Amino acid sequence: MNLEKLMKPKSQKTTKPESVQPKFVKNFSWIAVSITILLGFLIYSNSFDAEMQFDDILQIEVKTRVNDISQFASISEWTNINMRPLAYFTFAINYYFGEYNVLGYHIFNFVIHLLSAIFVFFLAKMIFMSASGKKTYENIRFYNIAALFAALLFVSHPIQTQGVTYIVQRMTSLSAMFYILSILLYAVGRKNHISGKLSKAYFLYFITFVSALFSLLSKQIAITIPLTILFYEFFFVRNGDGKPFNKYLIYASIPIIAAILFAIFAGLIPKETDSISRIDYLITQSRVIVKYFQLLIFPIQLNVDYYFEVSHTIWGWKEILSIIFILALLSLAIVFRKKEPVFSFGVIWIFLTLSVESSIIPIRDVIFEHRLYLPMFGFALTVSVLFLKYFFRKKMQFQIVFLSIIIILLSVKTYSRNKVWQNQHSLWIDITEKSPNKPRPFHNLAKIYLDDKNYAAALKNAERAAYLNPENGHAFYIIGVCHEQTGDTTLAIFNYKRAIRFDDKATRAMNNFGSILMKQGEYRLAIRQFLMAHEIERKNMSVLQNLCVSFYKIGDFENAIKFNNKRLRIAPNNAVFLSSLGLSHLRLKQFDLAIEAFTKAIEKKPNLINPYIDMGTCYFYKEDYEKAYDFYSQALKIDPRNQTAQQYYTMTKKILRNK
Repeated sequence: MNLEKLMKPKSQKTTKPESVQPKFVKNFSWIAVSITILLGFLIYSNSFDAEMQFDDILQIEVKTRVNDISQFASISEWTNINMRPLAYFTFAINYYFGEYNVLGYHIFNFVIHLLSAIFVFFLAKMIFMSASGKKTYENIRFYNIAALFAALLFVSHPIQTQGVTYIVQRMTSLSAMFYILSILLYAVGRKNHISGKLSKAYFLYFITFVSALFSLLSKQIAITIPLTILFYEFFFVRNGDGKPFNKYLIYASIPIIAAILFAIFAGLIPKETDSISRIDYLITQSRVIVKYFQLLIFPIQLNVDYYFEVSHTIWGWKEILSIIFILALLSLAIVFRKKEPVFSFGVIWIFLTLSVESSIIPIRDVIFEHRLYLPMFGFALTVSVLFLKYFFRKKMQFQIVFLSIIIILLSVKTYSRNKVWQNQHSLWIDITEKSPNKPRPFHNLAKIYLDDKNYAAALKNAERAAYLNPENGHAFYIIGVCHEQTGDTTLAIFNYKRAIRFDDKATRAMNNFGSILMKQGEYRLAIRQFLMAHEIERKNMSVLQNLCVSFYKIGDFENAIKFNNKRLRIAPNNAVFLSSLGLSHLRLKQFDLAIEAFTKAIEKKPNLINPYIDMGTCYFYKEDYEKAYDFYSQALKIDPRNQTAQQYYTMTKKILRNK
C-alpha cells in the first residue's frame, strides 16, 4: 500500500512543470497568431473595395503631400508632429504604387490592424504572465487563453472598423500599432534588465524609443506613452523580493509630472476650436466616455457622425451620473490594484489613451469611434481577466465556448458593419438615419447626390440640412445649384445670395451667381461677384475664366489681359488661355503681342483653329496679306466648313489677286 498516496489530500491537484507542457501549449503562440490572422481576414474580406469616405477625399485626394513622395526626403517634413508625417508618408507610398486605387490603401490598413492584434496578444501574454506569479501549467494555460481572447476581441470588435476600413484613420491605427509595440518592447526589455541581460535590455529600450517616436509621428496620442510605461512598471515589474522598484518609479515620475505642469502653466496645451471652452469640453467628455463604454460593451447603432450636444454645466443629471460612473470605475481600479492588477491596468489604459482627445483639449467633433481603437486594448484586458477568472472558473471548456460565442457575434457584426462602408451613399444614408437632427450628414449626402446629378434627392437633403441649421451656407449653395440645373434661376439666385450671406467664403455661390448674371448680360454685376470670389480664392480657374470673359464683353481688354496672365501663371501651357490673351491684345491693336500669344498657342495645340484665324486677322490689319492668307488657309485645313475662316480667306484672296 502506498502510504504517501493515502496521506495526500484528495483536493490537491498536481501541476505539470513547464518542461512537460503538452506540445499544443508550447506552440500556442503560433496557433494564436494564426487564428487571429484568419479571423481578421474573414471579417474584413468585404472591405477591400470600399470607396474613399468623408475625410479620405480631403486628406488623401486633395492634399498634394500625398501625391509627391519626394517631398518626404526633406527633414522639414518630419519635424512637425502635428502634421502626422509618418501616416502621410504611408499614404504617399500607396499613391506612388497605385494612385487612388483603394485596394492598396485598404490592404495597408488591414495589415496594420493584424499586426496590432498580434502585438496585443504578446503584450497581454506578458501582462498576464507577470501578474500570475508561478509558471504552473494552470497559469500558463490561463494566460495563453486570456491573451488569445484579448487579441481576438481587439481584431473582431466592430468599433474597430472606423480605424481600419475608414482609410484616413490609418493615422489612429498606425499610431496605436507602434504604441502597443513600444510597451511590449519595454516589457521584454525590463524583464531582461532584471535578469541581468543588460546589453539586450538596452537595445530593447532603444527600439522602444524608436517605436514610440513612430507612434508620435503618426498621431499625437503617443504623447502618453511615458505615463503608460510608468503604470506598467508600477503594476507588473518586481524585484527578487516581489516588490516594485520604488526609486525608479519616483525618478521616472518627476520629469513626467514636471513636463505636464510646464505644458499647463506655459499655455502649451493646444486646442482645435475656440467654439467650445476647455471646461465645457471636459464636462461633455464625461458623457462621451460613458457612451464609449456603452459602445465597447454593446456595439449597437454604430455611427460615423454622432449628434452629441455640448454640456455647459456639471449639474445636469446626465453629467452627474457620468462623473459618478467614471469616479466609481477609477476607484475600483485603485481598490483592486493589488488583487487584480490586470483589471486596474486595463482601466487606466483606457483612460490614459483617451486622455488627449477626451480631456481639456477642445476638438470640433466631441466624439468619434476611431478614438477607441487604442483604448480597446485596455478593454480587452479587463474583459479577459474578468471572464476567465470569475465566470465558469472551474470549467475551462465552458469559458472557451462562451468566449467563442462572443467573438463570433462580434465578427458577424463587424462583417455587417463593413457593408455600410462600401460606398458613400450607403454610409451617409446610414448616418442620416442615426443622426436625424445633425445637419452635416444631410449636407454631405446632398453633395453626393449632386455629383450624381440626382437633383431631386440633392435638393431634399440640402433643404433638410438648411432646416436643421438655418445659417448653413453650404446647404443653400447646393439648393441654388439644384434650382439652377432644373431651370429656376430666380430661386437659384435667391439661394446663392443666402449662401453668400451666411458664408463669407462661399466662392462657388459667388461664381455661380455671377455666371447667371453674365448669361443675362449683366456683366458689370457679374464682375462684382467674380471679384469677391477671386479675393478669397486667387487660383480658382473658373472664377478667372469668368473674369476674363466678362471684362472682354464690356470692352475692358486691359483687365481681360490682366486676368488672362493670372491664369497663365497657373497653367502656362494652356493653348486656350494663350489664345484668349492674344485676342484681347488684338482688340487693343497690340498686334505683335497678340501674334506672340497666338504663336505659343499654336505650338501648344496645333489643331486649335481659333489661333490660326486670329493670327491671320493680326497680319490682315498689319496689311501683310500673304501671311494672313497663309494662316486662313491653315485654319481651313483644320476645319474646311468654318465660316469665319472661309470669309476672311476669300476676302484676303481677292486683295492679293487685285495687287
